[in-house]
Amino acid sequence: MSAAGLFYDADFASARDRAALADWLASIQPIWENRWSAVRAASAGGQRRLLRPVYWLGGWQFACLDYYCPPAGVADRCVTAEPYPPLLAAIVEEIERRACERYRGSDLPRGWHLNTCLVNLYGAKHEPTRVVAQEWLADGSLQLFGGDAWKKHALHRVLRVEKKGGFRFQLNVPEFETRRVNFTFRWVPDEHIVPFAQLGAAAQRDVRGYVAELARSSEFFAGQLA
Repeated sequence: MSAAGLFYDADFASARDRAALADWLASIQPIWENRWSAVRAASAGGQRRLLRPVYWLGGWQFACLDYYCPPAGVADRCVTAEPYPPLLAAIVEEIERRACERYRGSDLPRGWHLNTCLVNLYGAKHEPTRVVAQEWLADGSLQLFGGDAWKKHALHRVLRVEKKGGFRFQLNVPEFETRRVNFTFRWVPDEHIVPFAQLGAAAQRDVRGYVAELARSSEFFAGQLA
């Protein structure tokens, strides 16, 4: 893709790495989140669930905390989460190297590193929208977004999940058919990623149930509750 600020590599991840990631995915327990906090649900016209199950690494940006949204939305937005498994850490190191080759100045702020990862599990839902640019993402591909045009002025989303191959992930998500998994890496300044115990009282109430759910299958999150 030739648009400024975009870089695409269709052959980024090897078949061996993809297989290892699939094994890791089978070991985690993604969760469903509600979109709003208990307080904000009333003003939003009612509660609703996210369209897909998710998992985060590095820092968990719970939907009910309104995600991390600088400059104003930085406090009580990002909760310390599990570190990257070794394979993913190596992949992130290579992505950071490529990004540093291509971006400069305000597009690569001081202290930048990819310290959070959203793992999105996609099924069959398809929602049409206006298209600024589009790319068919191949299995194991890498897409980099850089610059304000993509970070502040454009919405990125998956519009279609391929059905022809009939591939299904055997993951720990009841009553959900996972046909595509996307890893979205982001940077949150380290000082804004805080342990669960350091969240404000209201934020703790909003996410305690999710952390307790995660703790049933994760020693890391069990420790966060201790």
